[in-house]
Amino acid sequence: MEFEKIIQEYLDELAKNSPEFAAKYSNQKKSIKECCKFIGGEMHKKASSGIITVEDDEVYYLARHYYEEDLEVKGGFTINDNSFVHSVKELSEEDKNKAIQKGKELAEKEYKAALEKAEQAAKEKELTRLRKAEEKQKAKSEAEMAKIKESGQMSLFDF
Repeated sequence: MEFEKIIQEYLDELAKNSPEFAAKYSNQKKSIKECCKFIGGEMHKKASSGIITVEDDEVYYLARHYYEEDLEVKGGFTINDNSFVHSVKELSEEDKNKAIQKGKELAEKEYKAALEKAEQAAKEKELTRLRKAEEKQKAKSEAEMAKIKESGQMSLFDF
């Protein structure tokens, strides 16, 4: 089927350029056929709600979304080459490259967000470690002061 081939080519190219996506794309529980059913189901929902035009970017987004999220295709809607998604069939090389570039940019943005999140988590972990060390030191100092007071020994601060 031509639609499946186009989607697969797009996803193959995206996987080549994004190791993070490639890991998700290699999921054996998912398939191009099910991905296209998912896309068809989403397009059918849009058509049912009165939206009859769909941008190519949205179709490609749904293809990525199918692999990136833990989604199940319930029912779905099979897309044939003569159906409402005909514009995807007629993509120029320039449009394909634009879509791939957007995919790369999205993957880069997600990667940067994941790095920032990991960095923030590391900072929070370090702050927690420092607070615990500080609390431990404070408790140790308080215990030493209590021990000195119990022994009756005077401190310079007692004068």
